[in-house]
Amino acid sequence: MDENNFVEPQEVKKNNTKAIVGFVCAIVGFLCCFPVGIVGLVFSIIALNEMRASGEEQSRGLAIAGIVIAVIGIIWQVVGLIAYGTIVMSVINNPDYINNYFQ
Repeated sequence: MDENNFVEPQEVKKNNTKAIVGFVCAIVGFLCCFPVGIVGLVFSIIALNEMRASGEEQSRGLAIAGIVIAVIGIIWQVVGLIAYGTIVMSVINNPDYINNYFQ
């Protein structure tokens, strides 16, 4: 404070926009849309690399959370697609299954 009891303005720390975009895309990708999860992973990695290069710590947690959520979502959806494909192929290759199911 100076002699007139005024407080010096503090510098406002801004969040990294790419970290926020990566985090939001990772959540959307985890919940419903596989390609959006990949976008979230890419944005989160780019944001984390930019923060490492600049020494910035603001939004680092968002970038790391975006990476983790995106990777888990991508793995979950790939496993789901493999399971779905396996079930469909087993039904296609066994026509008796369909005939027995509808009798």
